[in-house]
Amino acid sequence: MLNAANLNFVAGASHYSDVDGWVFTAIAIAIAAAEVAIGLAILFPCTAPRRQSPWKRQTS
Repeated sequence: MLNAANLNFVAGASHYSDVDGWVFTAIAIAIAAAEVAIGLAILFPCTAPRRQSPWKRQTS
């Protein structure tokens, strides 16, 4: 949906020979990339294997 909106902004900017649509699209893509980076930064520590405490004895 974000790409569809960006495509509309770029098409409008090209049709009216204006750069505002291009600028808004670049900012929207940058914000989306930042959201993905933050989401991955939150997700990876939650799914990373945890080391066991040195005081716990391994039983196997």
